[in-house]
Amino acid sequence: MKKSTLIVLVILGFFVSGTASKPVTLTDFHNVYNYLDEVQHVIEHGLLDGKVVAFLVDENNPIDQKAAIINALVVNNKTQSNALTFRQYVARKYKSNWETFDLNNLTGDELFCLGYLTILDEQGNSTNGLPILELAVQKNPGSYTISLFYALAMAENSIRQGNACEGWRTCNNVKTNTTLNNDLNAGISDLIFNVMESYNDGCE
Repeated sequence: MKKSTLIVLVILGFFVSGTASKPVTLTDFHNVYNYLDEVQHVIEHGLLDGKVVAFLVDENNPIDQKAAIINALVVNNKTQSNALTFRQYVARKYKSNWETFDLNNLTGDELFCLGYLTILDEQGNSTNGLPILELAVQKNPGSYTISLFYALAMAENSIRQGNACEGWRTCNNVKTNTTLNNDLNAGISDLIFNVMESYNDGCE
């Protein structure tokens, strides 16, 4: 059994019991990636800085690792300005004004990071992050990771509106889409869907 899979199996039950009451977009999974220096850095410092952003904007780094680094921000459980920090760093990369630059110029990975950071800054409210994640899907429609987090953001809206079944179906559509690239650790996907199963009660 691969080491990463073993780690997931050991901690999966702990995470599920601790996240069932949280918004689905705040489900903890970063501990599976504790071997990453950037994850430990975020846990220790509680916000983004140049070291972390440099990893997030590097197109050579896997998208699921970027998701884990951002997810480590849930440890602090308080509103920050991490999305704004990321936006400012990216604007400098493109030599543009952070308040006016066109989000369409960002890569799919950059849009994913900005959208996910926006949702975490707003404690799971996906209203402002959802349109950014939608752009990320348009830029990288084959990414399972990006599609799943976009679906989670949409599901969050459905759940808040009292339509938990619709939220579950939205995510399940991604889970069963075999055309997407498998770019997310399988254990993390299982963790997320174990949490989502609590919204499947009574769905046909």
